[in-house]
Amino acid sequence: MIDDELRQMFTEREPFAPDADRTTGRILRGIPVRRQRTRRRQAVAALAVLAALATVPVLLDEDDTPRQEALVAAGDTAVTLPVTPKWLPEAAVTRTFADAVLSEGMRAISYEFGGAGGILAVQVHSSTRPPTRESPSATPTEPRVPVRGQLATEFESIDRSHEDQSCTLAWQDRPQLWLTVFVRAEGVTPGVACAPARQVAQGLVDRPMELDRPIRFGLVPRDYVLVQAGTNIEAWCPRAGDNQHTPRCVQVRDAAHTLAANGHRVIVRGQIGWLNRTATEVQLVVPGYVEVQTPTPAVDPAIAALTDDDVIRLAESVSLARGW
Repeated sequence: MIDDELRQMFTEREPFAPDADRTTGRILRGIPVRRQRTRRRQAVAALAVLAALATVPVLLDEDDTPRQEALVAAGDTAVTLPVTPKWLPEAAVTRTFADAVLSEGMRAISYEFGGAGGILAVQVHSSTRPPTRESPSATPTEPRVPVRGQLATEFESIDRSHEDQSCTLAWQDRPQLWLTVFVRAEGVTPGVACAPARQVAQGLVDRPMELDRPIRFGLVPRDYVLVQAGTNIEAWCPRAGDNQHTPRCVQVRDAAHTLAANGHRVIVRGQIGWLNRTATEVQLVVPGYVEVQTPTPAVDPAIAALTDDDVIRLAESVSLARGW
């Protein structure tokens, strides 16, 4: 009885049944469509995973970490003193080796000339802060010395063991400007150093003096600042930490009189150089031209980790006024 009822139901619905061939075609066509949709869903899911990963920092092994460019252009940094010495000892005029020590708000220009005329060195120092007294043992002379319309404190120090002496004149020249003149001379007769120190101080004029830089880097390590420049040296130090002094600097010196050096052979601007690396220092010498040296991060982590290629590029970037 149930069979009769089913047969009757199918007979009644037969006119509404879809065409068999067309239904088969749809089924067959639907198979690749479902596969394509599945693949698309998988691809979209994969892209979503990649997008999520892109927002999360990826920790790589040290060897796989992309290395930031270690060297940058030095730029045209001017070394300027706010005053100009109108008078210097004759020895400074005939054989001048000038050297500038720089820090924030401070400029110190030194002239050294090996004892000609009894004068060993002259220094003119400017600062936006009161100067620190470098020789606590030196006693100030009285009365104070008139200089450029101000009263300067004068310190004289005589070293009988080395048979030389020094004299320092220090004063506030105007708001936010302190000036110091220092002279070192041979002999133990009082006044030998102070007489030229007073002449240098009285001869200062209000005209900015830019120091010549016959040797200079074209490239320097990233985040380094210029701390020393002069006739035969330039030095740049890390900006970070307590590193604003020469032992922490990358330095270049004129190697005009250097004939040989240690290390392995490299080529710098077509010239033979010698590169020597230790745990704490890297040195590259191109005899007759330049000497570049730098401490390593083993001395202080703030010091740039320079490769041998970086040091060679530093040397190649150096300009010499005498040419090379």
